[in-house]
Amino acid sequence: MSPVRGGRRRRLELGILVFGAAFVAVVLISFRPGRRPGTSAPPPDTETEAPPGAGQATTVLSGVDFTESVKGKPLFRIRSEKTVGFGPGAGLLPNWYALENVELTVYTEEGTPVTVRGRRAEYDERSKRARLIGNVRWTDEEGALGETEQVVFQPETRTLEIPTPIHFVRGTFDLRAAKGTYDVRNRLVRLQGPIQGSGTGEGSGGLSELTADNALFRRAEGVVELEGHVSGVSRAGDRIMANRLVLKLDETGKQVEWARAFGAVRGTLAGSGVPGGARAGPPRTYGGEQAALFFDPEGNTRSLGLTGSPAWVEEPQRRVAAGEIDVAFENGRAISASARGAVRIRSEDATASADRAETVFGPSGGIESMELSGHVEMSSKERSGRADRVIQVPSRGVWLLTGGASSASVESGGSRVSAARIELTEKPEGIRAEGNARAAFVSQPGKPMAPTLVGDSKKPTYGKAERMVFDESGRTAVLSGG
Repeated sequence: MSPVRGGRRRRLELGILVFGAAFVAVVLISFRPGRRPGTSAPPPDTETEAPPGAGQATTVLSGVDFTESVKGKPLFRIRSEKTVGFGPGAGLLPNWYALENVELTVYTEEGTPVTVRGRRAEYDERSKRARLIGNVRWTDEEGALGETEQVVFQPETRTLEIPTPIHFVRGTFDLRAAKGTYDVRNRLVRLQGPIQGSGTGEGSGGLSELTADNALFRRAEGVVELEGHVSGVSRAGDRIMANRLVLKLDETGKQVEWARAFGAVRGTLAGSGVPGGARAGPPRTYGGEQAALFFDPEGNTRSLGLTGSPAWVEEPQRRVAAGEIDVAFENGRAISASARGAVRIRSEDATASADRAETVFGPSGGIESMELSGHVEMSSKERSGRADRVIQVPSRGVWLLTGGASSASVESGGSRVSAARIELTEKPEGIRAEGNARAAFVSQPGKPMAPTLVGDSKKPTYGKAERMVFDESGRTAVLSGG
């Protein structure tokens, strides 16, 4: 009977589950201010259409570059190759502008301004509202490209609204969202889904697939939030699903410091290779109500924590469930695990329960030692046991049971042994009880009679000694002391 075996090399691949700074922050670009257009050109002959109430075409300009300011601070800047102004009449200041080959830059209170380019734009002088239309796009300093069909600038809230489908590309990763907004003043990016991403994993932290209903990027805090049917797959085959996922980025915005998943958390850890060509274990599935991941500066997973009612980790031959499960990593390899609160361990032929469990993993991912403590109960086809504390050493094939206020005990076929300390061995199969040992031997139907010292062998036989040693394969018992 053994708990979850394994431990495996882990990297940040699922940690960088979301496009985060690599994609939602691609709108943060630098630019330079300019000036507002004049009205010196004569009334034009143009086919440009204007909305009702805009008036007639009164001005045609080329190479326009103007900046709108509020209290001496620039609000936004518009540059275009051609501008047609519409107003109440010739010689009067236009109220509405149609622009071609446009660049719109929105200033921020702090940080880098936002620059967006489009094939054409509409600008209302009265509301200061601008709408870019047709092949609207932006890029970041590292080559990521964002594009859509429309972007609307709302000056009152200093917000860029994107009402049309959005497409982001960075390296081999391709991301799409239904629509979104960028609150320039508060530095918040919102994307509405369905959000879908895919790639080879190159240049995206190993991320190969991503889906979510909504996304929020708090640039000032370096926090990315995904909500609704969140799922992600890494190049190595790791997978995570949750209702909500929160990522904290470092100061560069490129590295995830920690990640937290909430609601119906489910995932898979693919078995990975270890030095020498061995495997660190089979794929494992896990789940819970919440999960937390912390990462080192190199991007390796430093720790994984699960909570739930219960949280669980499962592999083909065993399952661990508890209120809390924590796994520690070193250089990408799991080195230890702990479980607390109603711990339940199930394998193919045995079960165990305890208040707490601690496990240490070896270099190959196998269990070096495991300790159960607090109201420990174990059960298999042949035996059951109770103790305050149980230690397993798989390399020796030994289980050590110790009692606290009461003795540890082992039962098999109706016979029972209790003592302060009981050692179970697998090969050869035996029991060694020490410290005020007590035993009751009962015959089992269909098996040879239990050994008796005196009396009728069909009745229970009781023994008391300081030390008892049982060889179950040879059906012998040695009692000494006491």
